[in-house]
Amino acid sequence: MSTPVSFQVTVDSRDPHALARFWAAALHYDLEIETGFVQGLLDAGRITADDVVEVDGELFFAIGAAIRHPYGPGRHTPDERDARRILFLRVEDPTPGKNRWHLDLNVGEDRIEDEVVRLTAFGAEERYRVEEHGQRHVTLADPDGNLFCVQ
Repeated sequence: MSTPVSFQVTVDSRDPHALARFWAAALHYDLEIETGFVQGLLDAGRITADDVVEVDGELFFAIGAAIRHPYGPGRHTPDERDARRILFLRVEDPTPGKNRWHLDLNVGEDRIEDEVVRLTAFGAEERYRVEEHGQRHVTLADPDGNLFCVQ
């Protein structure tokens, strides 16, 4: 049997640090804090102040931010390949039109409304609701306008 390939999802963003905080809250993920690593690179002269941004008292690479499942590498699972990581990278030219991928947050029928309220409080915008074939979901947009569904 072959070994599964590890991967991360990368999302282009106008404001990767805000989007990382939104999705960390939405998914109950951890924001990757790398202040010590970034500061070490600054101190060694390997990066400059232009490469860094401070957000909420922590240092991040200006180009992006990442979140990961709380049980990812170095946490509570022995499988280091299980990264469950999402990286948000700054881009100056967002893709026009509808995004070609989106996340479905499977919270269960009885939690849809509570999740929509919770996520809109974090900055999501409700776009539309669908009820068909005995199923329903609510489509929202994250702060960058990327669509996702709560079902």
